[in-house]
This record gives sequence, structure tokens and C-alpha cells, in this order.
Amino acid sequence: MNGTATQPEKKVCYENLLFLTVLTFLIGSRWYGLGQWPVEDDEIFTYSRAMTGAYSWHFPALYWLTSLSFKLFGPSELSLRLPCFIFGIAALPALYFLAKRIFDRRTALLAGILLAVSPYHLYHSQYGRYYSAIFLLAILTYSALYIYFTKNSLAALCCTLVLFACGTLFHPTFLLIGVSSFLFSIFINITAVANSRLFDWPVRTRTAARTFTILAIVVGLVCLVYAAIIFNKWSEFSCQEGGGWGYSFFWFLAQTCKYFGFAVCGLAFFGLLHLFTRNIFNALFLQFLIATPVLIATAISGIVDVRPDYIIIVYPLCLLLTSWLLQEMWKQQRILLPALGIVVAIIMSIFPEFLSVYSGRASLDPRQAVNYIEKRYQSGDAVVSFSSGFSFYGKKYFPSLVWIGCSYEPRTLQKLKDDFAHTKVRTWFVLQTSRSGGDQAVRTWLDHNARLEKEILEKRYDYTYRGLRIYLKAGDSDKWPVEPMIGKIKHGEISR
Repeated sequence: MNGTATQPEKKVCYENLLFLTVLTFLIGSRWYGLGQWPVEDDEIFTYSRAMTGAYSWHFPALYWLTSLSFKLFGPSELSLRLPCFIFGIAALPALYFLAKRIFDRRTALLAGILLAVSPYHLYHSQYGRYYSAIFLLAILTYSALYIYFTKNSLAALCCTLVLFACGTLFHPTFLLIGVSSFLFSIFINITAVANSRLFDWPVRTRTAARTFTILAIVVGLVCLVYAAIIFNKWSEFSCQEGGGWGYSFFWFLAQTCKYFGFAVCGLAFFGLLHLFTRNIFNALFLQFLIATPVLIATAISGIVDVRPDYIIIVYPLCLLLTSWLLQEMWKQQRILLPALGIVVAIIMSIFPEFLSVYSGRASLDPRQAVNYIEKRYQSGDAVVSFSSGFSFYGKKYFPSLVWIGCSYEPRTLQKLKDDFAHTKVRTWFVLQTSRSGGDQAVRTWLDHNARLEKEILEKRYDYTYRGLRIYLKAGDSDKWPVEPMIGKIKHGEISR
């Protein structure tokens, strides 16, 4: 027997080696700095609810897992993000399996490479919220749905229902996958009745669609009540917060393209158009799963606060379509070099943002602001925070710390004027700033009524801008010079 490997065997070996290389890079890039970056923004909700056991009734799954991580490893920045890190790593083989089933092995490898270098996926794999879990569960749900609709597999249907329930426990927006697949099944049923040559579906696909439609109607009645309750609470929360953190209509779509990558979104769109000429079933399957969540989220963005992260479920499908289009170009020898050029251009276009995930979180550290004020703090000083990260780390050191609201809320400025315009107490203010300008009113008031002591800027290689500004408003009994206090917050310490 000849021991020399054949050409197909060598090809499979090289592809497996490439997959392992990409997986190694993914693990290393997601692990780096995981326990070093400071807790910020919504991660604080995850930490506090996991510590206190006050789990949210409408998406408790992440808090359960984080609480378990705290019990196993103790509360820390690392254990806070460990579940999200694991979800992020598991997404690569899941995406590879989905791409290989719908398209081919080369498309799967390209999708894996694009995922590994994605700054959007990198950020959420290191961020203690539910987005990386939704991303993974969405991929698994798509795989189960595809198998079910193509093979009419009962096991795949059961897996779909279990995954759908698990995803909803992480965030209610997972319901959008159910709506998308329901509309897809209705379309299959309608075109099957029309008996059109264009939509000549196999018998097993027609049977699967009929079963799914009936089941979706039954389950959907329960989900509809649940969705109505969630939407009502969501609307109340948006009204109480005064809005400001969401995006509406056009800006929602523009920001989504920015998060996903303009190149990825553009290539995915043309990939979908091209797919209609090759495989109508795959094209319609992906179209419904992408277009439905995007259209629904865009429509309700004019009513409640919506951010692009809420439709992260469509991001893996965009990666699939982009990879497939590049693979189609790759197969054409005359446009092989343009295909390689596009891959390189995509990676180069997102590389600055990829590096900025690390440099940004390392440089904009609220613990620096805590250290600065602690060294200059005098007995009786007041501390006012407009930064959730500063409040998280500063409460242990400043008993008088006050949080009066987010800087973008209209009511915050009025409360600031009422409580501190004529105060006789020496007061420190810590304001979080950004390019969006939502903090402009509060910043203008502080610029006129307090002295800017220090500004900490986020060091990034893209156009995103965030920072922390530390102000001091002198009181009647102000003493100069200020003597530094003893003590310093340690890097990587979580304290409440």
C-alpha cells in the first residue's frame, strides 16, 4: 500500500491545520486582557445581580452562569467575563459547522477567519453581557433550523425548540429568530400551494414547513404575551431614562453597518443577491433570517431605545454570505487575485478597530480617576459621578460618592444645578465623555462652574472618542495645597 497522501487528503490536512491555527488565534486574542480590563457600563449590572442573586426574570441565564463563575473562582474581572469568553470561543466551530453545511469547507474557513479578526466579536467575547451567548445560540439555532427544513428531522426540530428557549432566557430579542423562521415557513407553504416552477420544494421541505407553522402558531401565542410584557417594560424604561443611548431609523442602520463592518455588510448584500442565482432555498432562508430582525428593530427604534447589539443574531449570517461570495470569486481563476485583495482589504480596514479594543480598554481605566482623587481627597469632600465605572470602583473609597444620573439625560443637568450650583462643600465631579456629544450640556456647566483637574482619554487607532474628565469645585473651607492621602487602589481589584 502506498503511504503517500493523495492530493485531496493533503488538502483536507492543510484545511484542518488552518482551522486549528485560526482557533488558536481566536482563543489567544479573546483571552488577552480578559481579567485586566476594568468593569464598565452594563457589566456592572451583571456583577451586582450575580452577587446579590437579584436575577432579572426576563433574561436570567447570564446572571445564573456569572453567579456560578463567582462561586467557583471568586468575584473578579476574569470570572465576570469567563462565561462570555467561553461562548465566544465556541462560536468558531459552530459557525464552521453551519457554513460547511449550507455551503462548503472553504467558505467555512473564510467565515472562521473573518470571525477571528472581527473587533465586534472580540469586544463582546470580553464583555460581561449576554451578546456572545446570543451570537453562539443563534448559530446553533440556524444549524438546527436548516437541518429541519431540508431533512424534516424531528431531532432537529426538538433541538430548535430547546435552543430557542435557551436563547430567550439570555435576551428577549432572540424571539426575532422565531418570527423570522415562522415567516419563512409561511412563505414555503404559500409557494407550495401555488405550485410554481420557481419554488419547486421537495416533499420533506413542504412537510417540515407545515409542521413548523402549526407549532409556531401554538408557541407564538405564549411568546406574544411575553413579548408584549417585555415591550411595555422596555418602553417604560426608555421613558424613565429619557432616551439617548439608542439609535433611531437611519442612524440605527448606519451604526449597525459600522459595528458589523461596512465591507462585511456590503459584500453580504451582494452575496445574497448572487445566491439567488445559485440556490433559491438557501437565499430565501438567509434572507428571512437577516431581513426580518433588521426591519423589526429598525421599525421599533422610533418608539424605544434600540442599539445594533440587539440584532447581533444576524451577524454570523452576514459573515457567511461574505465568505461565500469571496469563495465564489476564488473559484474563478481570473478573479483569484481580486478575491485575495478583498480579503486583505477587509482585514486591514478592521485592524485599527481590532487593536483599539485592547488599547482603548487598557487606557480608559476609571481606577486611574479613583487613584487621582483619592490622593487629593480631603475629609468632608463630596464626590459626584457621571461614570458608572468610576462609581463601581469608587464607592469603597468615597463614602460620600453620589450618582445623580447619566450625563445625556435632560433631568441630570437640572438636578446638577439644583444640588451643586451653590454648594459650600468642596466637590469633585467625574464626567464620562464621548464623541456623540450627549454629555455636552453637563460638560459646559462644569467648565463654567468648576475647574478641570485632569482628563483621561481613551487611546485608540480608529475614530471613536471617549474619556474621563475630573473637575473640582472649591468650597468655602478649601485648603491649599492639598495633601495626598495614603492608599492606592490595586490594578485588577474589584471592590464595592
